[in-house]
Amino acid sequence: MTDNKPFMTISETAAATGLSKYYLRSGIKNGTVPYIPSGNRYLVNVPALLEQLNNESRKGVINGRMERL
Repeated sequence: MTDNKPFMTISETAAATGLSKYYLRSGIKNGTVPYIPSGNRYLVNVPALLEQLNNESRKGVINGRMERL
């Protein structure tokens, strides 16, 4: 899914994960998407992002049921 590249551009990350470029850019701006700056671009730490999303999705599951957060 991520071509074994730990850091990808926003476009590459969007294509590999199905997340929108807007979501990724907004997350970089507000600090919720892990990234490193590289010149005038941002490289997303894809493994850290996927782990973060996975952990966040588990927060809403209680006793096998989705609960409102």
